[in-house]
Formats: sequence, structure tokens, C-alpha cells
Amino acid sequence: MKSSDENKFSSLTLPPSCTNLIGPMDEDIEISVDTDISWSLVPGADGYILNIGTASGLYNLLNGSDVGNITTYDPVMNLPSNSMIYVSVIPYDSSGNAIGCTEEHFTTEYWADDPETFKLTYKTDLPGNTTNNQLLIQTNNDFSYDYSIDWGDGQTNTNVTTDIIHTYANPGTYTISIIGDFPAPFNDIFSGDGNKLLSIDQWGNQNWKSMERAFNGAGFMKYNAVDLPDLSNVSNMSYMFNYCNDFNGNINSWNVTSVTDMQHMFSAAANFNQPLDNWDVSSVTNMGSMFNAANSFNQPLNSWDVSSVTTMISMFRNALNFNQPIGNWDVSSVSNMRAMFSNAENFNQPIGNWDVSLVSDMGYMFSNAENFNQPLDNWDVSLVSDMGFMFNRANSFNQPINSWNVTSVTDMQYMFANAPNFDQPLDNWDVSSVTNMGSMFNGANSFNQPLNSWDVSSVTRMDFMFYRALSFNEPIDNWDVSSVTNMGSMFNAANSFNQPLNSWDVSSVSRMNYMFNGATNFDQPLNSWNTAALKNTSFMFRGAISFNQALDNWDFSLVGATNYMFSDALSFNQPLNGWNTSSVVNMSNMFSGAISFNQYLGDWDLTNTVDVSGMLDNTAMSVTYYDNTLIAWSGQILEAGLNLGANGLQFCFSSDERQSIMNDFGWTITGDIFNCPIPDCTAITNPLDGDSNIPLDITLTWDSVKEANGYYLTVGSSPGGTNILDHEDVGNTTTYDLPSDLPPCSTIYVTITPFNPGSTAIGCTEVSFSTISDTPDAGNDASINICEGTVLSDA
Repeated sequence: MKSSDENKFSSLTLPPSCTNLIGPMDEDIEISVDTDISWSLVPGADGYILNIGTASGLYNLLNGSDVGNITTYDPVMNLPSNSMIYVSVIPYDSSGNAIGCTEEHFTTEYWADDPETFKLTYKTDLPGNTTNNQLLIQTNNDFSYDYSIDWGDGQTNTNVTTDIIHTYANPGTYTISIIGDFPAPFNDIFSGDGNKLLSIDQWGNQNWKSMERAFNGAGFMKYNAVDLPDLSNVSNMSYMFNYCNDFNGNINSWNVTSVTDMQHMFSAAANFNQPLDNWDVSSVTNMGSMFNAANSFNQPLNSWDVSSVTTMISMFRNALNFNQPIGNWDVSSVSNMRAMFSNAENFNQPIGNWDVSLVSDMGYMFSNAENFNQPLDNWDVSLVSDMGFMFNRANSFNQPINSWNVTSVTDMQYMFANAPNFDQPLDNWDVSSVTNMGSMFNGANSFNQPLNSWDVSSVTRMDFMFYRALSFNEPIDNWDVSSVTNMGSMFNAANSFNQPLNSWDVSSVSRMNYMFNGATNFDQPLNSWNTAALKNTSFMFRGAISFNQALDNWDFSLVGATNYMFSDALSFNQPLNGWNTSSVVNMSNMFSGAISFNQYLGDWDLTNTVDVSGMLDNTAMSVTYYDNTLIAWSGQILEAGLNLGANGLQFCFSSDERQSIMNDFGWTITGDIFNCPIPDCTAITNPLDGDSNIPLDITLTWDSVKEANGYYLTVGSSPGGTNILDHEDVGNTTTYDLPSDLPPCSTIYVTITPFNPGSTAIGCTEVSFSTISDTPDAGNDASINICEGTVLSDA
């Protein structure tokens, strides 16, 4: 009989069996670097231990990682390209790990040759922001990245999430390949390496999210790609080819239906000139500066649907060759056309039927559009507030625009400046909202239209308004200029202008510098002007060769600069001595070349003046006025070390005061000379020559002599006698009381000789008169002494 133990047995629990790769499979090749790794399910296994490496037994990518009970693993990082990848999958359960599992391997692709990669060629030693053997790839901070890059030198980086710099062994030309999640190429023109980019070679299968600044500043970039980029999710192409000087790629087949922003897309792409008429731009809202400085571009765009565009600011600015029909465009949504055709020298296409009713800014719109001369009178400009520089240097423009409703316009500065042919009526315009008319007709050589009906009451700036408006000579005296603060150069070089302005209220104007400079015909009264706010009159009448009007009523109390005010004003000669010049700092060349000016200026306050250089050069100031002016100025506290220009002037009896100015204040006075003309003789006015019965205490009087600053008096009781006064200097007076009574019953001989510091009158005639007797007051019975020879009469 068998024992009871013979029916017993024991069970042995074994570990799970091994598995094998099913994707990729063992010895597969050309496997994507972002592949998942899958294996066969092992029944009963609780999980798997995974090893991945680039050499057999060297698990440098993943080492003994328990990935759980899954059969597909997605590596955290892309696998190295062009590499043998070794994989070991070990199932396990509660009894342990599978035993004897075989290592398998596959080979990854070389993605540089993959049609799915994004490929670019760079030359590292071109100027950039890295050294000549380095390359910077930038990313757009608005998006997330996870890409791998092959640098073209056998080196790669995987799973890159931000900007990256690579250093090459040697400078040179390299083609890089990018694969993975790279949603937006990007280059900052100031910090990137875009200038090192030579070509776009391949777009790959990337689903692009943005092209904003994608190749910004890539000046040497060519376009070699033949595949099409997937732009279906791209809304922003702003600055995409900005400053890509060499770019001239055929991109007419691109799908841009999702794009909303194309501002600066081709700006400064100097050689770009490819068709774009197949583009569907119906979603675009911003085309600002799209072709700005795209000097070569001249392709048809008339088929574009621009109905969604709201801004076309500077769209064709500096597009020197562009001259294509775009009159069919629906611009009804556009609000900004500022500088749209500025410097578009060749553009001259009809756009008069455009609906511009929403546009608020037309500043600079046709500035320097030298050939543009198309009708615009149908435009509804009722919302436009800025027309500054609109036709500045539009050399050909001369179209009627008097029907425009400009009631919303506030800025018309430089509007027709240097538009030499423009001469159209504008008198229907309501300019009551305009605040700035500075340089409005500056250089508008032909313009001469009535403007006197304009309401300019809101205007604060009229500086340079008619500067070099050579033909303008229309009345504007009805203008209310009470708000204007700046009239500097307003009629500068307006050679024809000569209209009355004396009724203007200029009480707010602080600047009149250059106002009539070179206005050769202007000669109108201005003395009624209220100049209480005036601060600057420099060059105001310089070269105004006809002007000679009184200005003595002007309030000059705030004026600080009068330099060159009347320089070369050949006709001007009006009294100005009443001006309060206490604030004037600069009087340099104020009257230089004013060859008619001959006025006294001695009452001017020069205490704050620091520059009088050239002030009186080549004026007509007489010796007397110059002398008296110097004498008066010598009594002031003057700024030290000044140089007074007085070329051509002569001084005489102010020589002492002139010297004291130089000694006491360190002045240099240049160009004048000492020259005292010989004074004329004078005539005694009391008593007259030959008078008799002259009182013994007579006061002598005589006529003043212009060139004299003193008189010698000789008095005697015989011809040529000097016994009473001997050549006495009685000073600069025309009356003299003798120190004692004259002798009675005598013939008195008197000679008065005018003099000045340089000379004395010559040949002055002696005169004589006879005195009465020295007779006391006598009563009726008193005897009377009578001079011998006196003839008595009983009449």
C-alpha cells in the first residue's frame, strides 16, 4: 500500500514570457524620430520595464523604467536622428521579471532629407548678433515649441523649447533642418541672426500658426522652396519679409484666407516684384506699410477684395515703381490712409470713385507722389481730421477739390507745401475747426486764389503759411487771427504779396521771426497791431526791400530776439526810439545793410542785451544820431565784453563816451571812424547885426549848428576885440548871459564860432551892435544923459 504522501504535489509559479516589438519592428529603418514604441501584449503581465539606448546594452535614453501595464510608449524626447536605437522590453508580474528577453533595434531617419522638415540655409560669417561661427534660432514667445534641429554639421539638438545658439567648428554655409513642433519662425531684427539667412529651402509639413517677423531683416535671403506652406491657421503675417532686400519668391499660390494682419509684410523688400493677384485677402484688416519701400514692386492688385481692411497707412509709401490700377477696390471700411502713397513717385491711377467716408486720417497721403494728378472731388472727406502734408511735394497735382467738406479737419499744415502747380479755388471750404495751417502753402509757387472768406478763428499756427508762395497776393484782411500764436516766416519770400493786414488782431502772437523776410513787395501799415505777446522778431523784415512803415506804437516789452530784424531792409527809415527793449537779449545785425535807416536809438534799454555784433553795420545813421546814441548808451549799465558792429558810421562829439563804453564795459566797437565835419557858422538871433540901443545886460542867442557840440564866444568893444570875452567856450548852448553888463554907448563886436572835437568852424563873421547909455531912472525934472551922436526928435 502506498503511503498517503504519494498523492501530494506542489505547483511552481513562473514569470511571464518575453514580448517583441511590433512598431517599429526589429531591424526597421528610416523610423521617425518622434515615433512611439509598441510591443505585443503578454497575458498575465502586470507591467513592463523599458530600456532605450543608442548602443547595445547602453541604455542612455531610458534605463530600467517601469512604464506600467501599457504596450505603447511615447518617448519624452525625440529620438536621435540617423541612429541605431536599441530597445529592451521586460514584462513582469508578481513572480518577477521575464527572463532572457532579447534586445531589439531599429534605425531612425536622417530628417535633413525628410520632405516633412523645415529647411533653411545660413552663412554664419555674415553680419549678425552672434559670432561668425555661431547661429541663433529664435522663437516667438506667443507660442509653445518642442522641436529638434539638425545643424548641418553632424550635430543635432532634440526637444528644444526656446531659442537656441549653435557653435560650429568653422564659419561657413550650413543647411539646417527642423522637425517637430515649430509653429512660428521668428527673427528679431535687432537681436536675431536673420541677416545670416541665405535661403528658404523647404517648408515641410508644419502646420504654421504665425508668420509674424518670420524672416524680418533677412537681407540676403532667397526663396528656393517649391512646396507650399500650410498657412491655414496663420492670421498674422506682419513684418514677414520686412527688409528682405533680396527676396523675390513666387508666392502667388499661398492660401492666405485666414490672415488678418499683413502690415509691413513686404516693407523694404527692395527687389520683390511677384504677382499676388491670386491671393484671397478678404479677411485682412491691416495692410499698413505692406509695400512700404518695396521699391521694385509693380504688380496687379485690382482683383483684391479689401473690404475688411481698416488701415492702409503707408501702404505704398516709398513704393517707387508702383503704378497699377486699384480703382475697383472697396475701401469703405478703411479709416486710416495716412501716407498711403507718400513717395510713390510713379503712381497716377484713378481712385476718385473710392468710398473714403470712414477715413479720418489723410495726412501725408500723396506727399511726394510726384506724378499723381487724378480727380478727387467726389470724395466724402467729412470725417477726416488730419490733412497735414497731404499734397506736400505732389508736383503734378492740380485738381479741383473746392467741393470737399473739410469741417472736421483740424490739421492742414504743409497740405499744399511745395505743390508747384496747384492753383485751384478753396474759398468754399469751412476751415473753422482747423488749428494748424503752418506751411500750408509753403512753396506753392502757382497758388493765388481768394481765401478772405475763411474762418480761421481756431488757428493757432500760421508759421511758414505762405513761405515762398511766389504768386500769392490775395486779400486776407478779414481773417480773425486772434488765436494765432506763431506767425514766424508766414510771408517769408512771398515776393508778390502786398495786402493790408493792419486790422489783424495779433495780440496772441509771440513769434513773428522771419515773417516778412524777403517779401520784396510788401509795404503795408502795421502800426495798429497789438504786439503785447510778441517775443521774437528776428529776421522779421530782413530783405523786405520795399517796407517803410511806422512801427513806433508796437509794444516791445517781451521781445527777446531782434537779430537781423531789419537787415537789408533797404527802404526802412522809421523812428523806433520809443520801443521798450529791456527784454531784448540779441540785437545782432538788427539793422545791418539797412542803408536808409537813420534814426536815434539812444533811449533803448540795453541792460539785458548780450549780442550787438553787426547791429548798425552799413546803415545811414548820421554822425549826430550815432553820437547821441552812444552818449545815451554810455549812461547805462551794459553787459560786458560785447562787440558793436558799426561799419561805415562816423562819430564825432561822442568820442569820450564811446571810449568810456569800451573802457568801463570792455566793449569792442568795430567799423566806425572818428570824423567830425567842419561845422557851419551860426547866426546871432539876438541882437541882430547893426541893432542899436541894446540893453547892457542883454542875453545873447544864436542858431544851433547840427555838427557842433560847443561854441566859442568872442566879445570886444572894438573890431576883433577880445577885452570882454576872449574865445570863451560857452558849451553846447545857444544862449549866453554875459558875466557883467556891457559898456554903455558902445559898439560891441561879437564872433560866435561853433566847434566839435575834430574841428572848428572857419571864417565866421563878426557882428556888431550898439548899447544904450547907462541912464538911471529919472523923474520929470531930472536931466538925461544921451550918448554922443544920438539924434533927438520931437515927434
